[in-house]
Amino acid sequence: MALRSMPGRSGSPLPALQPADDASGQRDLRSAAPTSVTTRNARPFMTDHAHDISVLNGLIEAMLDSCEGYREAAEQAKNVMMAELFRHWSTQRRQVTGELRETVRALGGDPQEDGTVLASAHRVFLDLRAHMSRTNKAVVQEVERGEDHIKYKFERALMDRKIGVVARLAVQSAYVSVKSGHDDMRNLKRSYE
Repeated sequence: MALRSMPGRSGSPLPALQPADDASGQRDLRSAAPTSVTTRNARPFMTDHAHDISVLNGLIEAMLDSCEGYREAAEQAKNVMMAELFRHWSTQRRQVTGELRETVRALGGDPQEDGTVLASAHRVFLDLRAHMSRTNKAVVQEVERGEDHIKYKFERALMDRKIGVVARLAVQSAYVSVKSGHDDMRNLKRSYE
């Protein structure tokens, strides 16, 4: 027995279904429950979210790196106002990371808990460079380079056609903070040029 979408419901995220006529022309109400429901973009509604979880965990990893990078930059900054700005962005990144982790949990996954080894090496370089140069300019340049990286990662995730609606909304929401932090660091870097 087949199911048909109800007429007049186009554009609805989930199609309204009605029972189909059986061979005798009678309505069979037992067949009204769908076996597979799809969203507007034809992704199965209750699917395996492995791709979404993987993308989100990659972004969580980058956000953890950014959070730690800002914290360390605040420690290296010679200017009190700059250190306060870095602490603000560290806190902001921590909050956004928490939101992304909640989305991973909602999708049935385990959120990433650690940053990357590469970022740890970058922070060591940041530390050495800041100590050698003893200027805020060096710290700002390294932070801004990290911001370019994280912004790129989020933009790639937003272009991912395989990512589901829930994950995409979480990425879009987090991107607002990422873009703002990036723009602040870009403007700060330009102030030193």
